Amino acid sequence: MPGGALGVPPAAAGDARAFELVRVWAAGGVQHVALKVSAQQDPAGWGMILADVGRHVAQAYSELGAGSAGDVFERVLQGFAASVGAPPEMDPHEG
Repeated sequence: MPGGALGVPPAAAGDARAFELVRVWAAGGVQHVALKVSAQQDPAGWGMILADVGRHVAQAYSELGAGSAGDVFERVLQGFAASVGAPPEMDPHEG
């Protein structure tokens, strides 16, 4: 496995029923994503997962001194809003 792989969280490592939902890699200047789409029967569930990931990002940046988790989450939402307007067929990181 490439040297940039993150470790499995302790709670997941200790749960025999745990499974990975999403993996995002940066390679060749673009993102590459693997999903376990079957983990959610309704695509809206992925919206909740993405929101939760955003909260984790905000908390992590806050712990690094980047501001309050709420302020950082607002920045995450700004980045999301700036990228979400591209049609699904288009990669917003190309061109």
